[in-house]
Amino acid sequence: MFDDTGIGLYPCGTDYDVLYVLDSVFAQNDDAIGGTWLNEINDVHVENCLFVDNEYCVRLEYGYSDRIGSEHAIVHNTFVGNFAAIERGRSDVYNEATVTIENNLFHSGDYSYIFYNGGENATFTNNLIGYDGTDAMAFYGDEITDSQDNVYDDPMLVDFSDDGDWTNDDLRLLAGSPAIDIGTTGSASVQGADFDGVTRPLDGDWDGTALPDAGAYEYDPDEDGDGYAIEDVGGTDCDDTDASVNPAATETWYDGVDSDCDGADDYDQDSDGYQHSGYGGLDCDDTDASVHPGTVDAWYDGVDQDCDGASDYDQDGDGHDSDAHSGDDCDDLDAAVNPDAVDAWYDGVDSDCDGANDYDQDADGYLASTYGGADCDDTDASINPDATEIWYDGVDQDCDGSSDDDQDGDGYDVADDCDDTDASTHPDAIDAWYDGVDSDGDGDGYDSASHGGDDCDDGDATVYPGAPDEPYDGVIHDCDASDEYDADGDGHLSSDWGGDDCDDAASDVFPGATETWYDGVDQDCDGNDADQDGDGWDLDTDCDDGDAAIWPGAPGWTEDCEPASEDTGIDGEPGCSGCASPARSQAPWLPLAFLGLALGFRRRGRPI
Repeated sequence: MFDDTGIGLYPCGTDYDVLYVLDSVFAQNDDAIGGTWLNEINDVHVENCLFVDNEYCVRLEYGYSDRIGSEHAIVHNTFVGNFAAIERGRSDVYNEATVTIENNLFHSGDYSYIFYNGGENATFTNNLIGYDGTDAMAFYGDEITDSQDNVYDDPMLVDFSDDGDWTNDDLRLLAGSPAIDIGTTGSASVQGADFDGVTRPLDGDWDGTALPDAGAYEYDPDEDGDGYAIEDVGGTDCDDTDASVNPAATETWYDGVDSDCDGADDYDQDSDGYQHSGYGGLDCDDTDASVHPGTVDAWYDGVDQDCDGASDYDQDGDGHDSDAHSGDDCDDLDAAVNPDAVDAWYDGVDSDCDGANDYDQDADGYLASTYGGADCDDTDASINPDATEIWYDGVDQDCDGSSDDDQDGDGYDVADDCDDTDASTHPDAIDAWYDGVDSDGDGDGYDSASHGGDDCDDGDATVYPGAPDEPYDGVIHDCDASDEYDADGDGHLSSDWGGDDCDDAASDVFPGATETWYDGVDQDCDGNDADQDGDGWDLDTDCDDGDAAIWPGAPGWTEDCEPASEDTGIDGEPGCSGCASPARSQAPWLPLAFLGLALGFRRRGRPI
């Protein structure tokens, strides 16, 4: 490297017959002589060198006649940012020398030209001359001819900025550079590789023909050497920096690298458009393109095609797998049917999957009679056609439809049938009288009084001991003749039917009963409830109803119930009552006494 020295290389003298300047860098040499001053050297060969920001790059000068016939070659060099690339001087003597300038790259100089004087045997061919769209590199002097297959275009370098700091530059070619494959294979090159040691020539544009590139660098479309060119030149290598990445490589999934360059998502192995769920995606099986969200699930095949995470054997999503696939759901198309559901009886659906008949709620083996079966009570397993009947409990256990109170089935319930275990004995049967069997049983349950029984009328079922009796109708229903006209049973016949009981509805009212005075009830039926002393005067007019000798006008008493000794004898005055009527002194109470007696008899319903 010849860097910032004023003159990069200055060999001078006759000691150099042939000089090779190869694979070197000349940068920022600002002397007027420049990067290389190749003076008085017979044959000069400059190849694979970089010239950056120099005053002059290659300066050829000759001063002696013994240099006639010199041959110089400037091949595969890159010149960028220099004042002048190549200068040849003192041509008046050395017209026989030849100069070959080919397969070079010239770009972005202050003048951007080749200063070339003297000699007619100069060849300038297959070079790339940088062109910014306005001015191409100029040539100073008419001794050189821009002859063959040179290209004027932007060279498309990896990184170059004309800022005076060449260390930041990368002068290699980008894919598609116009400098690629423009060189000539019959050049004066003495090296089979470029500045980096890359074999030259290569098929840089991947057109099937390998040609050298212009400049010190050969563009390698297969930089990683895996046999596949980079995609930028039409190749198929998606990462030309990694030999393990190419179309023939085996893909390693989920490492973030498209190893086989197929362009597919490295996290979508089955290419169904969904990334693996283990790497932030939604595909629960990334090896099967038919499995991903949105797919219609094929139930019961053990594959969760739609990746919803639900059991593949639970189509209705009720939390129970189908019983056809080791589950317990008897209808896997209806989420309302599963072992946790409450069964709605008689709808034809086994909602709780217990396997029981939906029309046999009590599970006694008989269908409900309301749904074509024979079970008359489908809520009680003890009731069915095979059950043993328990008589007289109000329940038809055997569902035969007959009365539970008619055990012998003769059409008469036990209340009317005197023997409900014998169908030949009932009220409508023809009785063989006095054979010991109450075949017709007049229905009252009492044997005839004529045959040791106590039924006073065995032809009338309403007549028997203890039967309800309607008094005064002439029929002794209870077989007790004593009470037909004694309704209250106090031992006294009704006064309305020849007896002496003045109230036959009250057992505490009869002759001889204890009288309770003044209560409005004639308990002893003597017709008197208001004259306790029996003096003919009621409580409200008697002077003393507890003493039969005292009443108004009684001996020794006045009409005003005053003692007679205090009577003044003057009517109307105190102590005199009826004094003006002497007749009243002649026992005036006698007529009243007889009158009272007459009234008393009439009250008792007896003749006076």
